[in-house]
Amino acid sequence: MSISQTDYSAINLDKTWISEEKVDGCEASVSLLKKLVNLMKKHLPNFETLRKSPELKRIGLELSQLQRVSTNGFSDKKKSVFFTNLFNLMVLYCHSKFVPPLNPLDRRYLFEHCSIVTNGNRYSLQDLETEIIKFARNDPLLYFCMSDCTKSTPATFIITEENLEGTRLYAARHFLDHSVSLMEADYEIHLPKMCQRILKDFNNNKKGLLNFIVPLLAEQHRIDIAKLEKVGQVDVKFKNYTFDPSYSFEEAP
Repeated sequence: MSISQTDYSAINLDKTWISEEKVDGCEASVSLLKKLVNLMKKHLPNFETLRKSPELKRIGLELSQLQRVSTNGFSDKKKSVFFTNLFNLMVLYCHSKFVPPLNPLDRRYLFEHCSIVTNGNRYSLQDLETEIIKFARNDPLLYFCMSDCTKSTPATFIITEENLEGTRLYAARHFLDHSVSLMEADYEIHLPKMCQRILKDFNNNKKGLLNFIVPLLAEQHRIDIAKLEKVGQVDVKFKNYTFDPSYSFEEAP
């Protein structure tokens, strides 16, 4: 059954913080994401017990503290960490509180109608994604730090200012390692659908995208692609997006 629009709604508007004391957005996003990841590890695949758990209700209440976050004075790096964690947190929380989207219409409703108040604004999931993409245009590895919790998107990582550099690189390699297919007979490399979004940042230049992706691949893929390129041009194709839910929680070594 498809989800109706009204099944998705704002998340932290039911409770309002009166205190004007500011909250460190990065610390709060890391703490809340860790709590929710650990809770999901405890209950999944049983969503029913997860939704009824008092811990999830407490996390929902704690989300309201993000109303007191301001990114004024944040560096671009700190902003990217905050918004990436918040995006991943919201995806997990919406899946936990409601249900995962199973088709494009469901996903659109989820991204447009689930929102959170922070930094003096109301951000839908779509708005949070847009904030991250602002930074990803200069650092495409950030794309691999965002998870829709499907088999077509990366695992969920908890990011801090200290581990951002290593985590974004590991996240990209981790995802591409199991989602890239090389069709040697056809001189084609099949990339996950999300890489089509990265292509736009390379002005739709598939060769530029390939030059970015290849160094991130496993050694055997790099060797095989180099052999193919000595003979002809390797064409880039994109796999279909699948809405099959997948909850993978990873940590960079």
